[in-house]
Amino acid sequence: MKIAGQDERSHGSDTKDKDNESQHAANANRYASNEREDLMSELKGEIAARDVASISELQTVANEVSRRRNLRPRDDFCGLSSEQMYQILHLPFDSTEIVSFSEDIVVPSESPAHALVSLLVDACGDQGLKATAKGYLPAKFCRDTALALLGEGRCREMTFGSEVRKELDYRELHVVRLAAQMAGLIRKYRGRFLRTKKCEKVLSSPNNGKLYLELLRAYTRKFNWGYSDGYDDLMIIQEAFLFSLFLLHRFGDDFRCASFYADKFLQAFPKVLDAIRYPLYGSKDEEVKRCYSLRTMERFAHLFGLIELDSDSSPFIGRSYKIKKSSLFDELLSFRG
Repeated sequence: MKIAGQDERSHGSDTKDKDNESQHAANANRYASNEREDLMSELKGEIAARDVASISELQTVANEVSRRRNLRPRDDFCGLSSEQMYQILHLPFDSTEIVSFSEDIVVPSESPAHALVSLLVDACGDQGLKATAKGYLPAKFCRDTALALLGEGRCREMTFGSEVRKELDYRELHVVRLAAQMAGLIRKYRGRFLRTKKCEKVLSSPNNGKLYLELLRAYTRKFNWGYSDGYDDLMIIQEAFLFSLFLLHRFGDDFRCASFYADKFLQAFPKVLDAIRYPLYGSKDEEVKRCYSLRTMERFAHLFGLIELDSDSSPFIGRSYKIKKSSLFDELLSFRG
């Protein structure tokens, strides 16, 4: 059975990855040590300057120093402060002082996720779409959708020379169907997939941006990105989806290797290495980067049409492909500052 993230690698590359892993760990420890030293130095300076004489005054000074430090831009966060990073991780859709998402957009058909959810809710119609005995989308709908969006050649490539015969043969359709249910756009009732009242309201919008954004919210906040990919949980990769979009905002005007963004992610969250006990293949460092590239760039940003792939790159072969943000990205997201 193929294991996610596995390929042929040389012993020399393994050694390099172990060196990188050690370097990330050393940098994290060094940064933590410097942070503690800087905090204590700044706190001592404030105490001396204010002539603090009581515990309550000391607590006030400590709170002010901590708050001030949390508002400072950090190099490891690519210019974000600790306070902004907290907002990005925990309140991604409610931090309008950092970023806003626009639903007043027209999503192009090049966005696979939007194309799939549009065909799905359209097929449900007024009568619904009959589910299979196991609760999946009907084979004919899956096959017709795959042919319409991918073409016969891509379908055969995806199914190793066969054809799409069931929902699970077309992974993108499967996960979009799951996310659409989590978003409350469709539901399964008495053996049929039906559009919900929420979906009907969304479809009444003058543009298709609202449908797209509802799906994106569910995919990022409810759907488990680690579903069936074989890696460790590494939930921080999904929780940091908005940080990854911030990186694309900062650096995505030009084509860059996907590994560039994986490196930036690991720079911001070096402790993620501790979450890997036994790498599937290679070092912990390489494992995290492969998992990040798969989940964030291939199965999220590309699925939702937020990145473009360099025409000279082979689609998602290793980590050598190059990407940049798409025109849809700038229409959807507005970062402050």
